[in-house]
Amino acid sequence: MRIIKLFFSFFTRIPINVENFSLEDIGKNFHLVIFIGYFFGVIGYIFVKLLCIYPLLSSTITIFIIEYLNSFQHFDGLLDFGDAWMSFNNKLDALKDKYIGVGGFAFGFFITLISIISYSYFITNSLIYYIFIIEVLNKLSMISCATFGNPQPSGSGRYIVKNCSLKNLMYGLILVLPLILINKEVIFLIICSVIVGYILSRYANKNLSGVNGDILGASNEINRAVISFLIIFSNNIYIDVLTFFNSF
Repeated sequence: MRIIKLFFSFFTRIPINVENFSLEDIGKNFHLVIFIGYFFGVIGYIFVKLLCIYPLLSSTITIFIIEYLNSFQHFDGLLDFGDAWMSFNNKLDALKDKYIGVGGFAFGFFITLISIISYSYFITNSLIYYIFIIEVLNKLSMISCATFGNPQPSGSGRYIVKNCSLKNLMYGLILVLPLILINKEVIFLIICSVIVGYILSRYANKNLSGVNGDILGASNEINRAVISFLIIFSNNIYIDVLTFFNSF
């Protein structure tokens, strides 16, 4: 229970007192971050159900609540990653700079906009369960990023990356398997989430001296947008194919 409380204390705004707080313990048990994904997934699902207003406004409020409960940690990581991505000079300095540049603003705005519009699509088309699924898979992407990433020389996030191993990714995959009971398409989304984390870790290892907490947070936000897009794209392709064959 101490480890679970440790994760909720670190990744949410829930006021939980934890004895002997340790980022190394989070890294060694990083697969348990999946439970934070389940928590945010339930929160997102409940708020979408409760907000009987326009889908676009409902999705905006829901994502804001999720980000707020996370203290905007992952969103902050996305902004820093955007600055680093757009930097032509020292990308690592841009990542750790306390100021937000145009790259960070653009990444934060457009990645979040894609997520909001996608969640609105799910609400409109009675596919709300995807919101629950995506919030869980975002955490799997973080595990993948930490697993394949090299820890940066400095920063608190290095303790998580240094202690996260392939074993954690395997455990994480086991913890998300129940999602398949909701929709078999989740198998494809699980694979894609691991790939998103892997790609970000490779980029960070090559250009940013490794993975830190900002990169892990960015993987959460980017995965939400990527997986949402893939779901909408695949659903529309499926509908188009059905329409084509039904025309004969």
